[in-house]
Amino acid sequence: MRAVQIDPLLGDAHASLALTRFWYDWNWSEASNEFRLSLELRPNYADAHNWYAAYLNVMGQFEEASAQQKLAEDLDPLSLIIAMNAADPYYFSRQYVPAIEHLKRVLSRDRHFFPAYYNLGRAYALGGNYEQAIQMFQQAARLSGSREASAPIAYVHARLGRVAEARKILSDIEELAKTHYVAPPQIAVIYLGLGDIEKALDLLERGFDEKSFWMIYLKADPIYDSLRNHPRFKNLMSRLAFPSESS
Repeated sequence: MRAVQIDPLLGDAHASLALTRFWYDWNWSEASNEFRLSLELRPNYADAHNWYAAYLNVMGQFEEASAQQKLAEDLDPLSLIIAMNAADPYYFSRQYVPAIEHLKRVLSRDRHFFPAYYNLGRAYALGGNYEQAIQMFQQAARLSGSREASAPIAYVHARLGRVAEARKILSDIEELAKTHYVAPPQIAVIYLGLGDIEKALDLLERGFDEKSFWMIYLKADPIYDSLRNHPRFKNLMSRLAFPSESS
């Protein structure tokens, strides 16, 4: 806000403000307005196109997201993050095969780019190729040194009927959560895999109360498709107040 006060025509500042409104404030209309203003002021800012594409994916506007992603790639063809995110419109629109093919091409450019392994894992998982999904998540974990892939690994084990393996990972994560912050929606994914819908919804409601970043994906992410007709999930969606399709 201070940067915008100093220079109202600074496109970079409007893009960062838009991202904050999007990720953390959940002020969808202001985020949209700030993204569009940013791109009017600085149309050659690749990150702004990339971030706006992420916003459009969350809103379910996949064709528009693809168009913005293409502009970002044209402006910064060497960015692996931008290249990787071009698979998102496929993933969020449930087109897992083209998402997988695109992410493989990204990894052919850099075999150590761990975020692409994570995204490849989720595309395999939602497409039903669970063994491949586990391999991709494990590779992401090895390369990143992060525990972030643990929850989706547990989800996939649960979907394969390996309940003991899933519950062991769940126990480890819940123990970790006693001393380190773990976003409730990440744990909710494991309970979804285990078929414990009420516990998953408990955690998503906690995520709402804690303003967890992961809540922005409730509208678009296919991981939540099994919950969409549940009254508690509908209530959460109402509280998040995503724009209607017409708007």
